[in-house]
Amino acid sequence: MGIEELKNSFNAFQKLYVQKHGKEADADELVNYAKSQNTDIFSTWDTLFDNDANVGNSINSKSYFADGNNLLFQSDDGKVTAFNLADGTVKQATNADMAKMLDQLDDDKTNNSITTEMIANSRMKLGSDKIDFFESLNVKDKNVETNDTGNAKVTISSEDTQKLLNTMIQKTASANIHELMQKLQADPKLADQLQDTISDYIKNVFGGGNSTTALKTLTDMGQLPQSADAVNQAYQAAVKQVYNSVIKSFTDNSKTNHDIQFVLGDIHATQTDLSGIKLNLQTQVNAEEAARAAAEAAKKAANDQTVLDSMTNIELQAVWDSGNHNQALGDEIHERYAQGDRSMHDPMGFNLDGVRFDFIEDKNKDGKFDGANEFVGYDNGWNELKKYDDNGDGKISGKELEDLEVLVTDDKTGKTYTEDAAALGITNVDLKSFQQKNEVNKEGNLLAGLFDVEIKDKKIVAEQTFDKDEYLEKKYGSYYGIDMA
Repeated sequence: MGIEELKNSFNAFQKLYVQKHGKEADADELVNYAKSQNTDIFSTWDTLFDNDANVGNSINSKSYFADGNNLLFQSDDGKVTAFNLADGTVKQATNADMAKMLDQLDDDKTNNSITTEMIANSRMKLGSDKIDFFESLNVKDKNVETNDTGNAKVTISSEDTQKLLNTMIQKTASANIHELMQKLQADPKLADQLQDTISDYIKNVFGGGNSTTALKTLTDMGQLPQSADAVNQAYQAAVKQVYNSVIKSFTDNSKTNHDIQFVLGDIHATQTDLSGIKLNLQTQVNAEEAARAAAEAAKKAANDQTVLDSMTNIELQAVWDSGNHNQALGDEIHERYAQGDRSMHDPMGFNLDGVRFDFIEDKNKDGKFDGANEFVGYDNGWNELKKYDDNGDGKISGKELEDLEVLVTDDKTGKTYTEDAAALGITNVDLKSFQQKNEVNKEGNLLAGLFDVEIKDKKIVAEQTFDKDEYLEKKYGSYYGIDMA
């Protein structure tokens, strides 16, 4: 009795399986086939192997593992007997044998992810579809590294990574890291609490206890934004990314492609790329610097035409947005607009009894109001309205009004639709009444000028304004796509 008898039994079942199915069985198929032929096969194998009266102490149905060509049995004293279907050998497995086999099983690669030392220093339990290890974390490399200067990447040593994971185990009252991972999977909100562990570590290691200093170190930023909210959001984002890397350092090296639940953690150093956070911070810094530059430019441009002439459209817009709405600046913007050199657009319309009327044009002839570019005045300002004056008498009236479309927005009823000006009761758009203003209206846009419109026997003052696409999108975006009358 012994290993040879056990091997003969396995080989016999393999031959029977081939005769019935025309192919060789893998380990799991071989066990199931043997059980179908002998419901007490494990007791038979145990007797063949050790020939003692203690049935199940060497081979039993609760302490075996089958995968691919590997069939393993674990005795009560923890020893493993391994049968390899590929070469038909059966032997008492050493720690080196187990490490070699499991190194391939855990990720389909022979890459020293499971070592002899790891097997020797752990208690292992076989199950039919898993192998559990019960011990503290095993650290693969202990090289202590900090931030890689200049690239916004932070590296935490495997030793510190292990300490962080152990702290999380303690915080959650988990028995081991396997239980911690199960708790995180069951309760995603637990991650928010555990991120405090990472935050404390980052502040102390990279910032001397200060989160702002830590953020500068982590992202290699010489200057952070002045906005406290922006800095805090970036710090929290960095904490979350580092936390994810620490958790991933275990799961990446522990999950397998064979449903083997390796509780043993082969913990590596972790690296987190924070370049995305750095880019966002730099964008914020640039925006703040641009705002400061615009404020300085606004002061210089207050009444200095030479300075205004030297400024680009974008610079003029920045000065205007900074709140400097002086007459010289307004005149310059209006002049450039009239020349077709502008970054703002020129819709025209009026309000009457809570209803907004805006002149529009189906420029692409698709029967719909497609967007801001179809406001009359968007591309060529006042000239776009003047073209409806077919007879050149300085007003749009009579049949001319039938060609002028209007977007009607009724805030009271919530209705929005289009109709031609004549059908709405508009009888005259007085082009000769235009008065240039260049001042800010109540919505914060530049009021270019005013002109008169007659509707239902009432004379209404209409506006020509300079508006940015962002403003038009926010105010009218939900109406884009409606049918033209």
